[in-house]
Amino acid sequence: MHESTFSTTVHWRAVAIFTALAFGFAWLAFGLAAVFDGLDPERSNVWTVVAGVGVAFGPALAAMVMRFFVTREGLAEAGLRWRVAGRYYGWAILLPLAWGSAGVLLRLLVGGNTLDGFPPVQAFVGYLVSLLITWLILFGEEFGWRSYLLHYLSSLGRWRAVWLSSVVWAVWHLPFVVVPSFLIDDELGPPLLAAAGQIVFIVLLGVIIGWLYLSSRSVVVVMLLHAVSNTWGAFWDPYLAGVNPTYAQTVWMWIPPTLVVVGWLWVSGRLREPQPAPHTLWPVSPTSPI
Repeated sequence: MHESTFSTTVHWRAVAIFTALAFGFAWLAFGLAAVFDGLDPERSNVWTVVAGVGVAFGPALAAMVMRFFVTREGLAEAGLRWRVAGRYYGWAILLPLAWGSAGVLLRLLVGGNTLDGFPPVQAFVGYLVSLLITWLILFGEEFGWRSYLLHYLSSLGRWRAVWLSSVVWAVWHLPFVVVPSFLIDDELGPPLLAAAGQIVFIVLLGVIIGWLYLSSRSVVVVMLLHAVSNTWGAFWDPYLAGVNPTYAQTVWMWIPPTLVVVGWLWVSGRLREPQPAPHTLWPVSPTSPI
């Protein structure tokens, strides 16, 4: 069956409700923190924690609400498995290591930075600990955006599904990017340039994560890819001397290597494989109110 014939089978109402909940849980917590001065790290309060929890776990909470109270399919076919082919774990580690290292290299070549020493062994041990913590936290995003939203869009075919879900995911990130000092340690730089770079990068990252999820059917695997992507470039920051780039500059340096990976996925045909009809994968429960 040609993938274009699947478009009418998407449960758009489920997609809309989930998206509203995922945005609402995170953005409401973030907004309350802004109102009660919880976004300034120098004046942290209980609302800082509320914002952090809402941002980190809002999508997963939205997915849980959908799975148990709206579409009612429970955790069946939710991707909660770790026993998958080893090559998927290999991609999850090697791909973000590659583009993260390329981003560091670009900072050295054109970003005005120099390498100031090399990380000692204990630094790599510390990195593994931070990677594990980040991996666990990222369950909140991946269980929501990939295990639920991407599932429900998969009827569009792999290419359309990963792009659409990635655009939604990128827009969801916007408030957390343009507010300085909350989730970003670097100086923001021009807000529009930072926001545009963040959208482009997150869309590209989402396409890669989406491809890996649809291939592996494992939240565990894509949590790992996301965690390495979030931590590997930052790991090198203490060892880079010279000009401190703004976040706007840094995020645009991440874009070329991730674009190369997306191009490779397309040229190799990995993003053009049609998806099976949805009733063979993630059915809505017969008792679902939608």
